[in-house]
Amino acid sequence: MRTFIGVDIPDEAKMKLDALILKFKALGGRVTWVRAANLHLTVKFIGEFMPERLEDLSASLNEELNGYGAQKISLSGLGGFPNLKNPRVLWVGVDEGREWVVELIKRVENGCATLKIPREKKDAEPHLTLGRVRETRGGKRMLEVFGQTSFEYPAFDVNNITIYKSVLTPHGAEYTVLEKISFNK
Repeated sequence: MRTFIGVDIPDEAKMKLDALILKFKALGGRVTWVRAANLHLTVKFIGEFMPERLEDLSASLNEELNGYGAQKISLSGLGGFPNLKNPRVLWVGVDEGREWVVELIKRVENGCATLKIPREKKDAEPHLTLGRVRETRGGKRMLEVFGQTSFEYPAFDVNNITIYKSVLTPHGAEYTVLEKISFNK
């Protein structure tokens, strides 16, 4: 099963981001935008993972996150990877709590590595994916507006991470919660 680990964001933040996405959609461009229900902060994309190993993954993450306290994080700023001139991914960043998220990602990487799940090759850059750019041609105006738009969402509590199953459908990805792992243990 296709699996990833993420941090949920408040429904109000999803609604505000969805309103922004609708504004950008109207400006054109070939972008696969994330549906509001699927907006989250990815901590680790695992990819194909055997369901019978879920218990081992959960145990490893619980051990790695033992004593790791909850934190407030805020969302701020829009950007693109690798840049906004020729982006592949459009995102909103993490402001308050950014270093905490970087440490969370390292701990999750360590927990996954004990199960021989490959580590990410790049350093963590905490972000929430808004869309994946399929082609920049025809989307110049949208990218201009995207680059000039600001976004801020006030700090909210992050008390857990979620292990998700992701199924790709013709209408986009559908996520199912497999397990939540709480902090402050």
